[in-house]
Amino acid sequence: MSEVPAGFEMPPSAPVVPRPSASLVVTRDGESGAELLLCHRVPEMPSFPDFWSFPGGGVTRFDRVAAEELSQFGTDDEGAALVALLREMVEEVGWAPSGRGLVLVDEPIRAAVMDDGRNWHPMVADGEIPANPSGFKVISFRTTPPLAPVRFANRFFHLHDPEPPEPSLPAEHSEFDELRWMQPADALASWREGAMRIPPPQITLLRDLICALEDSGGDIDEAVSALATDPPTGEHRIEFAPGVECIPLPTDTLPPATTTNCYILGEPGGDHLVVDPAARDPA
Repeated sequence: MSEVPAGFEMPPSAPVVPRPSASLVVTRDGESGAELLLCHRVPEMPSFPDFWSFPGGGVTRFDRVAAEELSQFGTDDEGAALVALLREMVEEVGWAPSGRGLVLVDEPIRAAVMDDGRNWHPMVADGEIPANPSGFKVISFRTTPPLAPVRFANRFFHLHDPEPPEPSLPAEHSEFDELRWMQPADALASWREGAMRIPPPQITLLRDLICALEDSGGDIDEAVSALATDPPTGEHRIEFAPGVECIPLPTDTLPPATTTNCYILGEPGGDHLVVDPAARDPA
């Protein structure tokens, strides 16, 4: 719907409020440089099915309670996001951070957390699950644009472990069906070639990480420190595929939508095709 018919008053509508969430960019030392872990989402997932992404999930009320009651975490939003991330790590890849790096969680403990996420907090308090927050750094903060029916305000945390144990998938009810270590540049190249589908926020994050690694001469600690000093936030390019960029433009469209998706097709440096610009104001 590109124009409001004469005499028709459009009902009020507002973008969906983003939910807080957290994701983990975990890296290890590879033969040719730092490698990060990507997880393949099963085709049955309601959002981004058959995409490769980072482990993580939404922040719940009990994550906030745990952050307040466990002394190693702050009571702010970042502390709650890190608690949510550590809980999701146990569920999705079977890891927990200890003072000596990442360790594998015993399967009965992992099963209990998967059965009910509220079990994570007392198990940490009793010492059954390590939860060392040192080494985690926020390297980016991204908010899902208003084009999506479900939106997240996501903190991307980074953790480097030179030689972590191999992650594993749970026996049942997993969001993922494959785990893969890759260098950031190789992951981006696979996306460009159409061999991997990766969500738009993680494409721009891969670009940021690749640039930081180039500036640091491949030193992952220096690269991450540079990103963590001033984590990239705000608006970023939304690339659904190579050469397919989306720009959500505010329009008088059918509720509950508040934007019309303008698409720009073409590779950088070449000709471009603009589809449905829908713009009605100078901005």
